Amino acid sequence: MDLHCVRFLEYKPAGVEQLCLHSSSHLLAVARSNGSIEFWESELDTFSFLTSTPICQRKLIQSLVCIGDKLFSAGLNGIISEWRFVENSEKSSVQLDIPIWCMEKSSCGERLAVGLENGTIKIYETKHENLEFQKDLQKQTGRILSIAWHPEGELLACGFENSSIGTFSLSNGMCLQRITLDTQKKQNTFLWQIKYLRDHTLVSGNSMGKIQFWNGKFGTLKQEYTLHQEQADVLAIFVNEKEDTIFASGEDSKLVQLKRIETEESSKWIPSGATRNHTHDVKSIVGSEDKFILTGSVDTKIFVYNWHKFEDKGSVKTILPFTSFSHNTVKVAHEKKVILFQMA
Repeated sequence: MDLHCVRFLEYKPAGVEQLCLHSSSHLLAVARSNGSIEFWESELDTFSFLTSTPICQRKLIQSLVCIGDKLFSAGLNGIISEWRFVENSEKSSVQLDIPIWCMEKSSCGERLAVGLENGTIKIYETKHENLEFQKDLQKQTGRILSIAWHPEGELLACGFENSSIGTFSLSNGMCLQRITLDTQKKQNTFLWQIKYLRDHTLVSGNSMGKIQFWNGKFGTLKQEYTLHQEQADVLAIFVNEKEDTIFASGEDSKLVQLKRIETEESSKWIPSGATRNHTHDVKSIVGSEDKFILTGSVDTKIFVYNWHKFEDKGSVKTILPFTSFSHNTVKVAHEKKVILFQMA
């Protein structure tokens, strides 16, 4: 057998922008910085590559949302695209012509909230064959960077680029309150992450490296932690279904865990662990309750952590970005002496 080493083929892996786990926890969608979406299949905590959408540099994907077997992607090109898991073709799309920074589904999955560059929040219904526009909520000043639904589905919270958090009523579309955060050196604090808990606690992650807990009814600060390096943006927060565990990470690539402790008077959150495996910004965290945690980073890697011993580096598994080599990438025409390389 003759072997030929090809040195002119340059493979450039792309960083991870977003992760989205199917409700069954057996399928994973990965949005990369080159505009492609990869589909992976899992067995326990081992992932195998299935397929990928074509690379499109114009599609800088900011959000991935899974509703049933539908996968919605949205980005700075102002397009909401609908895909089917494991299918690498776009089923339908909605063109808004305004950059989309965030998108989130309601707990029942029947509505989709979309946060735009111009301060508009759009609500879509997902129960029909295609997305159907329902309403706009009261327009605000400032880019909407993050969005979250209250589990009951009638309230939303948004994080803005102008050092503020807003809560909204879905019934009348009005802004109920605005919470103003501290700034540093007269620079705006970016609210990259917001989560809305059942007890109306808002969990935020910002550009000052702080994880903050707010009373969502009165807008008062309950707790805050600076678990990341100063000025290291908190870019990703994951809250489990029981709402007793939080994982957070961001620009300094450190993954931290917080646990909720119940006291006689109230409940409080305390740091319970931290680890660092990535070398660059962590953009997304997803997980399967009591099984595993996944983190995706600009360093192109995805790490799989055991839920109960995530600090144990020996138990961490790595999903490398060499997906194109998982299927038939090279074809040889022997008679013509031609080799075809598929790069995307």
